[in-house]
Amino acid sequence: MIEISENSSEEIYLKYVTRNSSNIRHIKNPSEAIWIAAIKKNGYAIQWMNNPSEKICLAAVQQDGWNIQYIRNPLEKVCLAAVKQNGYAIHDIENPSEEVQLYAIKQNVKVIKYIDNPLLEVQKWLINKSLNNVFLIPKNKLHKELTEKYKHLIDMNKAGIL
Repeated sequence: MIEISENSSEEIYLKYVTRNSSNIRHIKNPSEAIWIAAIKKNGYAIQWMNNPSEKICLAAVQQDGWNIQYIRNPLEKVCLAAVKQNGYAIHDIENPSEEVQLYAIKQNVKVIKYIDNPLLEVQKWLINKSLNNVFLIPKNKLHKELTEKYKHLIDMNKAGIL
């Protein structure tokens, strides 16, 4: 058992959060080093931090991309790191950039359905990868230009021919 008090040393706090990252909640004003140790143990500890630095946000999403859900207004670099770790993290990113969208679908084409407004270039890349990917894009999200271009395929799919 690790004994802690308000006067405990940084070394004691580091052991405390390394044992269980949620212990960070019991430390008053932890240093960035202590936060980093907690995040490296388990990135979800970021949910208990107000205004985490970019370094801490990156550590959290590199540990697990899903930790993006605990970060308010993440920077582009953090969003990119999250989808690099797990393409499905795009589900928790508001208005992802084209680069973030592309990286996520390159990880797994099926994540397209989790992008609220997939950009035209992203949709084109996906369909160029495989024509069958047109069916992965939800109909209400398929760009008008592509809906017209692949109307014959969509109609054939509806009719059960494909």
